[in-house]
Amino acid sequence: MRITPQKLWAWARRFAQEQRAQPEVLSVYLSGSLLSRSPLLGGLTDIDLVCIWNRAPRLPHEIREVQPGIHLDIRHYTRDRFEPARRLRADPWLGAEVFAAHPLLDPHHFFDRVQASVRSHFHDPEVASRRAFALLNQAREDWMSLATLQDLPVFVERGLRLLYHAAHIPATLRGYILPPRRFLQAFSVLAQMFRQSNWVGTLFQLLGAPHISPEQLSAWLSAWETDYDLALRTQPVGDPVLHPARKNYYTQGIQALLQDSTPLQALYPLLWTWTRAILRLPQEKRAAWEDAVHALGWHQREDFLQGTDAWLDTLETFLEGWAREYGVEITTSWME
Repeated sequence: MRITPQKLWAWARRFAQEQRAQPEVLSVYLSGSLLSRSPLLGGLTDIDLVCIWNRAPRLPHEIREVQPGIHLDIRHYTRDRFEPARRLRADPWLGAEVFAAHPLLDPHHFFDRVQASVRSHFHDPEVASRRAFALLNQAREDWMSLATLQDLPVFVERGLRLLYHAAHIPATLRGYILPPRRFLQAFSVLAQMFRQSNWVGTLFQLLGAPHISPEQLSAWLSAWETDYDLALRTQPVGDPVLHPARKNYYTQGIQALLQDSTPLQALYPLLWTWTRAILRLPQEKRAAWEDAVHALGWHQREDFLQGTDAWLDTLETFLEGWAREYGVEITTSWME
């Protein structure tokens, strides 16, 4: 079947209508890539949905395949995650998601009230600054915790997460959430918006991209697939990154990025998902991944720590300058 945005929206609406049979479901909303102009990557995408419940849901998260390569990525929250709604304006993750979300089911207007409150003053410089400084403080704490990690897969997983979160320090000023599959691609666009093209080179450097070629990255796909499949067989379903319904979603997305004008943009989704798989495999099954991360230079932990420290300093300086430009008083520090 040919996948189109119209069909994807139809699947989303069908799910929402099915929730009418659940009296404890307050609202269902759509978020993520389907709200963008180009939701498909490699011809596939997921459908991000959130159910808001009056009581504790049976599952916090589930993935439902609707067609090979297409799945519903459903998160279940209780209503207290959204109350009081005004505090979400300063939440860089849930606040940004709610701001951009599209309601699909809201019979009691619960989500309508939440979203209206979040959207009010969301882009005020003081509120945006609070979101950004909250992320900066968290990134600093995450950076400090890296120094004590001994296990290389854990170090790489936490390091990749740190880079993703740090990139959202400027992103949250505009209320953006960068999609993980298109992370480097989306961040490049963001850097251009702020006229900070040097950020992109720094991020590629920290990932180790200058040490490899697109051909080398492409050659890793076979080992990535082997390890991803092995992780699926040895680990009970539960990790939203590792799920049978998501394999083609990642595979075709990575291949599409490899065929793009900047093929090394495929490095982040490949390394992120591969590392998550490796964390679930025994030591003797990690050889191909270890060769890859050594080629990228991730075994040089001190270099990564120094590089990320300098990048966080750069982002902090930018954020302070942005705050001064908009007349925002800086009152928070990660050391306080």
